[in-house]
Amino acid sequence: MLAYQAQKNLQKASQLLQSGRLDDAKKLAGQVLAVNPNSDDAAHLLALCCKAKFDTSGAEHHFRKAIKLNKLNFHILCNYANFHSGIGRLDEAIEKYQKTVKLNPSFLSGWSGMGAAAIKANKPLIAEKAYCEIIKLQPNNTLGWHGLGSSLRAQDRLFAAADAFENAVKYNPVNAAAWINLGVVKRLLGDLEASLICFDKAEKAGFNGPELLDGRASILLDQGKPNQSITVYRQICSKFPRYTEGYDALARILYENDPFVDAADILRNAVAGQKENVALHFKLINLLYDMERYDEALEALNGVSKIADVQLVLVASEAKIREGMGEFKQAGELFDRAIRLQPNDVNLILSYVRHLIKVGDIGRANKQIGKAVQLDPNHQTAWGYQGTIWRVLGDTREDWLHGYDKYIQSCNINIPDAFSSVDDFCQALEKMLRPLHVAKKEPLNQSLRQGSQSSGNLFGLKDPMVVEIIKALRSSLLTQIKQLPDDPSHPFLRKKSDIIRFAGAWSVLLKESGHHINHLHSQGWLSSAFYIALPASVDMDTPNHEGWIQFGQPPLDLGLNLEPRSYIKPQVGSFALFPSYTWHGTVPFSEGTERMTIGYDVLPG
Repeated sequence: MLAYQAQKNLQKASQLLQSGRLDDAKKLAGQVLAVNPNSDDAAHLLALCCKAKFDTSGAEHHFRKAIKLNKLNFHILCNYANFHSGIGRLDEAIEKYQKTVKLNPSFLSGWSGMGAAAIKANKPLIAEKAYCEIIKLQPNNTLGWHGLGSSLRAQDRLFAAADAFENAVKYNPVNAAAWINLGVVKRLLGDLEASLICFDKAEKAGFNGPELLDGRASILLDQGKPNQSITVYRQICSKFPRYTEGYDALARILYENDPFVDAADILRNAVAGQKENVALHFKLINLLYDMERYDEALEALNGVSKIADVQLVLVASEAKIREGMGEFKQAGELFDRAIRLQPNDVNLILSYVRHLIKVGDIGRANKQIGKAVQLDPNHQTAWGYQGTIWRVLGDTREDWLHGYDKYIQSCNINIPDAFSSVDDFCQALEKMLRPLHVAKKEPLNQSLRQGSQSSGNLFGLKDPMVVEIIKALRSSLLTQIKQLPDDPSHPFLRKKSDIIRFAGAWSVLLKESGHHINHLHSQGWLSSAFYIALPASVDMDTPNHEGWIQFGQPPLDLGLNLEPRSYIKPQVGSFALFPSYTWHGTVPFSEGTERMTIGYDVLPG
């Protein structure tokens, strides 16, 4: 009889909780627990009441009690994970979701909670696994496909992300958020027409958030219309003042296009009006860091530490800023602390490796880079640093990795039949590309100096010349790829394929003294630069190889004082081909005419 009455009271307490009568629900659940101290259901309900009342310590206490009373109740464990996720303890949440689905592998709420927490925690591989499990259980589950698309996009696997979002809208055509995300990915892949169609579908499905305007503003930028794009971003900031991405995009576009505006003021003014908006603070910090205004970035970071408990992000950000300021001792201590907090974060490990190389601790750098490669064997930046460390250690695997005399090539393009010569073809390309170079300054956080870069994915433009260059490059590339050796154990050769996709493409216009600092391409497998117009000094065979592309020299700010391993002399109508993880840059040229190229990344399959 007592058990029956307790169950009845718990049902009533649950109804009170659902109707928002939190105090009444908590009181009744407490009474049940007082009479039945071993009732996991009563402790669970009390935990949910405390959670709803934002009583963190009370919720924690009762969740632990409920789980202690019944370790096999996956519903309690999942709600405990939801509680951790809701208060930002994402690692703890993921761990508890993993225990939940171990208890019940068919529990969709456990998998979906894990996926959402992993996305927020920037752990897309865990999210991908969670959403794949949902799809296995329910192949037409739109939430599963949508989440999978988000996790793949976070890994820059855009083609696969597009396929996942396509399935999300296939199974739920009025999923407005999925249409938005599909539109964003289509835009990143360069299909601006399809992107606009997706945004229209989202709007018809009732979506009216800032992402809609953001997507359309981005397309205007890709079309070479920065002023129109700036106008739309100003509208976004006015209409949606909490949308941090709008301020960041506006600031970065103004940096490139308006030399009379301090781009940082856009974010400073926004922060002044939203002092509690932590995400906005970090947009300002990252912008100042990219502008190499480290003192100001540190000052902005100190402002965040007073309003937010985001220990890992604060520590990692301060480590990078201190390093930029040349304060290596403090940076090292901060990196050590950040790594202890998040030992398996590959991008954090790579920042740490960069620091260790700078301070000459190659032994520790070697251990850390080995861990990064093991965690993510396809991480191009990780392989770039691995090659550098092998070179410093005198390890012959550096040449095995890069194949300076085998995998790095200069190739001639197969020109389309419609053109009588390479020069005619390149002149037509130059005429098409010139209107895209409207920016007055190079973009932030890119390799070029003294020049401009087209926005978005060049190969998505609906222009006959884009169709011609894609066709010509594809034909030429497949010929070169076919000649590569087969080696399933090699990070580059194991991906060899007779089916290729262009992951991204852009045009670069360098002016006098223009060049690319040494860098690599993190989103490609095979990378290339096609030469359209060159200054006369490139052909003069000067001792310092003016305007040539160089390979194998790591970024100069690492302080290693290493020379390039090889050079390629550019020629109009030719293209350089190399593994995406190989460091490369260009030598500045002094002669006044401009240097125009098309850069692009290739993926297999």
